[in-house]
Order: sequence, then structure tokens, then C-alpha cells
Amino acid sequence: HLEQILKSDFGTIDIKTFDVGKLLDLREPVKVKVSFLARRFAVAQGQGLVLKSAIGVSQLAQFALAGKRKKPLLLGIPGSTEHTIRYALPTGYEALTLPEATNLSSAFGTFRLSWEKKDGALIASRQLRLTTQRIPPKLYGAFREFATRVDQASRQVVVIEKKGGQR
Repeated sequence: HLEQILKSDFGTIDIKTFDVGKLLDLREPVKVKVSFLARRFAVAQGQGLVLKSAIGVSQLAQFALAGKRKKPLLLGIPGSTEHTIRYALPTGYEALTLPEATNLSSAFGTFRLSWEKKDGALIASRQLRLTTQRIPPKLYGAFREFATRVDQASRQVVVIEKKGGQR
């Protein structure tokens, strides 16, 4: 299933390493670390290449499609997801600019997204923590706003260009 998610964002991939850590230790969160080579890791835009900040479709946005609700919205068990994408940049490429970090906090949870340059790579770190499992109809509008802001932030991209402006 993970390979299908990665393929939807990066096309054909070649998984180099796959580690699930301490999967049987119920006291530890499930951690999955995948290293892969992607041939289509970016989309051409003008003289540059566009890098995504998130993997997969935002699962939160699917809960915020209705304008109003008459019954409570059940989200499921509270939990969190963390994604870190490390882009090893092609030789000679650099980021034009990095988006400002996004930090959202609400009664429903928190969301953080940041980009950084490190050791010739770009790193996008995304964390979403939901702290409630039930949204009453009177709070649905506020939840919908939170979900929309998370979805918008998750669409952040970074444009990289070859030094000197050529692709």
C-alpha cells in the first residue's frame, strides 16, 4: 500500500530501504522509514522544478466538505502523523525561496509544516495531530476552517532552479 501512495506522488519508484522500527513494541508509535529513488520527483515549471511538501492526499480535508452539519462528525481515534521528505537535489540545483513555517493550533489539534536546507538537500517536515474524535455540529464551522487551512498549507511547494537559471 505504501508503494502505491508513493507512486501516486512520484511515479515509478525504486525502493532502496524500508524499515518499520519497533513495530511490535506497543508503547512506541509506529514509524516507517522508506528511502527510494524517484524519477519524477518534481514537476517542471518555467525554468525550475516544483517540489511537494506532503505525500498523499490530505485526509483531513475529506471531513470538511459539507457547509453545515446536523449531526456530530466522527473522526475516529485521535492520533498523529508525521512526514519528513528529504529531497536530494540534482547537481547544480538550489531552492529559490523556502515558504515560511506553518503552525496551526485549535481545539481539534495541531499542524506544523516547515522547510529547511541541510547538507545539499531540502527537507519538508509535516506533523498533524488530531486530539478529538467527535466534532459537534456547532463547532463544525471552526473545524472546517482548521481542515481547510491544513489542506492549503499541505499544498505548499518549493521551486528549485539550476544555478545560473538554466534547467
